[in-house]
Amino acid sequence: MDDTTKKAEELAAAEAEAQAAEEAARAAMVKAQMARQKADQAKAGQGGAPEKEPVPEPPVQEDWEEDDYEDDLPPKKKKKHTGLVVLCVVLAILVAAGIGTYVFFNGYFKDHFFIRTVINGEDVSFKNASEVRNALAEKAIGYDLEVVGRNGLTTKLSGKDLGMIADDGGAVDRLLQDQEGKNWFLAMFQPSGGDVEMTLSVDEAVLERTVAALPEFDKENVKEPVNATLDTSGKTCVLVPEDEGAKPDKAKVLAAVKSAANAKAPVVDLDAEDCYEHPIVKATDETLLTRQDAWNKLLSADVTYVFGENKERVTGEDARSHIIDDGQTVKLDNTFAHDLVYAWGRKYDTFGLAREFKTTSGEIVTIPYGGDYGWCSNKEKTIADLENALLSGATGEREPIWLFRAMGWDNNDLTGTYVEVSIDQQHLWCYKDGQLIVDTPVVTGSLAEPDTPTQRGCFAIDAKVTDKVLGALDTQGYANPVSFWMPFDGGRGLHDAPWRDAYGGNIYVTNGSHGCVNIPYDKMAVIYNNLQIGHAVVVY
Repeated sequence: MDDTTKKAEELAAAEAEAQAAEEAARAAMVKAQMARQKADQAKAGQGGAPEKEPVPEPPVQEDWEEDDYEDDLPPKKKKKHTGLVVLCVVLAILVAAGIGTYVFFNGYFKDHFFIRTVINGEDVSFKNASEVRNALAEKAIGYDLEVVGRNGLTTKLSGKDLGMIADDGGAVDRLLQDQEGKNWFLAMFQPSGGDVEMTLSVDEAVLERTVAALPEFDKENVKEPVNATLDTSGKTCVLVPEDEGAKPDKAKVLAAVKSAANAKAPVVDLDAEDCYEHPIVKATDETLLTRQDAWNKLLSADVTYVFGENKERVTGEDARSHIIDDGQTVKLDNTFAHDLVYAWGRKYDTFGLAREFKTTSGEIVTIPYGGDYGWCSNKEKTIADLENALLSGATGEREPIWLFRAMGWDNNDLTGTYVEVSIDQQHLWCYKDGQLIVDTPVVTGSLAEPDTPTQRGCFAIDAKVTDKVLGALDTQGYANPVSFWMPFDGGRGLHDAPWRDAYGGNIYVTNGSHGCVNIPYDKMAVIYNNLQIGHAVVVY
């Protein structure tokens, strides 16, 4: 049986007892009144006084008989005894009723609060401890918490929704125990009670279910956060800011709502409490900004490599499909610059390659493969230079990095200053700035030995030396002093030959040089004084 039912039954029993006492008192009063009327009538008959109009008798209970008071006693004596009896009966009933009422409430207030008991501002008269605790708990948790989320989502949660629990720590029971030994009747004239501190806590299971049911977690309201990124589709690289989205972190939401509930805060703002997942990469990310800068430099690059009158332009747009962005760095793949530079080499390098040559006589001959004159780019360094130029956003003209250089690009890179040697004609021509300055017969390498013929090709003058002794008696069997020495093919070169008094013809067949080109002294002096290291010697 719960406290409410027990209380109702106790109140009903007290009410029944009070009603019975009231009915007994009423019956006693009726009997006393009837007895008094009979006594008055008897007195009137003895004194001869005129009879008064009879007073109507009040209604009596069905078991009341008028002759119950008519006995053998004389009328006067009967009247006196009857009034005393009635009075005694009434007093007895009233005393019994009072005693019963006192006894009843004396027991009742052992587990109920006295009349005029106030706790935490609430009148708790006639309530038991359980009822008071429930009332105080309901009051303590009786508030709403407003949960504010992103995109205008707002939810009101009651204390019950939050699983809040209020605990009086036994204070209500102690207040009830304080009534022991006190008179409940006297307590009516002096208020009692006090204040009880209610400790709030949260039922985790209830709170978790409530939080899980918030609209912030509905599928249609959840939006994944999006990282800041780069848009590289245009002429420039544009930074696209992050999107915070609206994806709540359940653990953080639970903690924020619980904290607000414990503090009885009116509002909890999930955004302000940092309850949403964030993008990993934001617009302020240093790596992102560095990558954007690298993209824009690369896309703005516009360089032109010059090969004489020919030019090769390379732009960032050309390199777009070869850009590698791994999220940390921006670079070019290994093929773009490599393929370009090697293609330029095939197109413009002439070093050691066969070439067409227009002789003094106007004949077009092919100079065979070999020799060391011409243009030759340093492929690896040029590749690095091109990559650096693009990645740094360079603009304008620049040159490849050369491993070997010719003296120019005109006249099939021979320019206007070079030496022409015809083995078949045993003749030499020397041009300076397009003007013929030497025209002389010569003697080239002997055909009598396999290692002495002069080699055909296009060579560069490697050095200029005066008063040189060629050969070595102890190793080569000869030592020939010359005044002018201009090597072009290892140990072979142009030089004067004071030991000769004839040039040209077929001398070279059996009495030629060891591979050099022997030139009359005065002609050699002109060549030496007008050509520089690097100028070409074309032998055919």
